[in-house]
Amino acid sequence: MSVIELFMASITNSKRLLSYFLVILFIGIPVLGLITSDFNESSEELPGEQMPKNTYESNLGAVDNLGETYLNVAGFQEGSVQTYSAISTGDYYTCAILDDASVACWGYNNKGQLGDGTTTQRNTPTQTSSLGTDRTAVAITTGDYHICAILDDGSVACWGQNTYGQLGDGTTTQRNTPTQTSSLGTDRTAIAISAGREHTCAILDDGSVACWGYNNKGQLGDGTTTDRLTPTQTSSLGTDRTAVAIGVREHTCAILDDASVACWGSNGYGQLGDGTNTQRNTPTQTSSLGTDRTAVVSTTYHAPTGISQTACAAGTYQPDTGQTSCDDASAGNYVALTGQTTQTECATGTYQASTGQSACTDASAGYYVDSTAQTAQTACATGTYQASTGQSSCDDADAGNYVDSTASITQTACLAGTYNANTGSTTSSDCLDADAGNYVGSTGQSAQTVCAAGTY
Repeated sequence: MSVIELFMASITNSKRLLSYFLVILFIGIPVLGLITSDFNESSEELPGEQMPKNTYESNLGAVDNLGETYLNVAGFQEGSVQTYSAISTGDYYTCAILDDASVACWGYNNKGQLGDGTTTQRNTPTQTSSLGTDRTAVAITTGDYHICAILDDGSVACWGQNTYGQLGDGTTTQRNTPTQTSSLGTDRTAIAISAGREHTCAILDDGSVACWGYNNKGQLGDGTTTDRLTPTQTSSLGTDRTAVAIGVREHTCAILDDASVACWGSNGYGQLGDGTNTQRNTPTQTSSLGTDRTAVVSTTYHAPTGISQTACAAGTYQPDTGQTSCDDASAGNYVALTGQTTQTECATGTYQASTGQSACTDASAGYYVDSTAQTAQTACATGTYQASTGQSSCDDADAGNYVDSTASITQTACLAGTYNANTGSTTSSDCLDADAGNYVGSTGQSAQTVCAAGTY
C-alpha cells in the first residue's frame, strides 16, 4: 500500500473515533447528571425522625450547634420547675444544669456570670462554685450578665452583675459565685423564675410574683419605679388571680391561673399588649387573645436527673411539696387548671355538691346561692321567684301578683276582678276582690278602679 493510501486510511479511522467520542459525550453527560442528581437528592433526605447534622437530640429538645435551644414550643417555660429548664443563654455566655444537678457555664465572664469565682472567659463548660451545702439546681435563667437558679429547697441563688440589685441579695455588689437572694417572704419558695436584662422575677409557691433589680420602667410591677435590692411583691395580679408562668426582658409578662395574660413595665412598642403604648407600673391585663383563646403552659416537671413529677389534674391541687398524691377540690370549691397549688371557692350564684370538680354549677331557675363556697342551692321561698339561672337572690312577687310555692320561676297574676297592693305575697287570697262601686278590668293589678259617673 502506498504512503498516500495509508494516510487516507488513518484519517478515516480518526473520523470514526471522533464520531464515537462525540456520541458518548452527548449521551453520557445527561445520564451522568441524572445519576449525580439522584444521589444528591437521596443524600439530603433524612429518614424518619433523624435530626439535621447541625443539631442533636436531648431531653431538652433540639439544640443547634451554637448552643441555642428550641424550647419555643407552646407551654415550655424557661426557668420553671414545672417544665424543661436546664439550659439558658445570656449575652455571649451559656449555663446548663447537669445530670447531677450541678451547674456549668461557659463563654464571656466580664461580670462573674460564669459563677466560678473569676472573671476569666471560659471556652469550655466550667463548673460554678458551690450552690450551697448539699444544694442542687432545678431551674435556671439568664439575664444580660446575671444568672439565677432555683435550688432544690425552693430558695434562689444568683450571681454576676448586680448594678441594680438584680441578684436580690440586698446589695449592688457583683458576685462571682452563686449567692443566696434575700428572703422570698415568710415560708415562701420559688417555683418559676425569669431574668431580664437587669431585673429578675419569680413565681412563688402561693402563686404570687416577687421581682427585684432595675425598675426604671416599672418592670418590677410594685407600682413604683424604684429599684429593689431584695425580692419585692408585685401589686395584685387581679382578684383571686395567681401566676403560673412568667417571662422577663425589659418588661414582664405572666400567664395567670385563668389562662389570661398580665404584663407590666416598658410599653413603648406595645409589648404589654393592652392596646396602648403607656408604661404600666402594675400588672395589667392584655387585650383579648382571641375569641375563646387562652395562653398555655406546660404542667409536667422534668428534673435534671430525669426524675419526673406529674401535675395535679384539674379538680385536684397540692399546696405542699414532697407529696405522693393530689387533694381533691372540696365540695363548694373547684380547680379549673392542672398543676395548681390552691382550690377556688365557687362564686355567689354557683355551687358544687361534689368533690374533685373543675367547675361550679349555676344555681337553677327558682333557686339562689347567696354566698361563696356553697355545696347546695336554696329554693326561692313562697312570695319570691327567680326566672334566671346563676343568681344570688330571688325576686319578690310584684304588687298585683303572688307566689304560692317554693322554687318558683314565675309569679302568678291576680285575676281580673281582684287586686293586690303588696309585694311578696304568698297566696291567691292576698288578691282582694274589688269593692262594691269599684272594678278591676284586667289581671295583675295593684289597685281597683272606681266606677265612673253613670255606672255602678
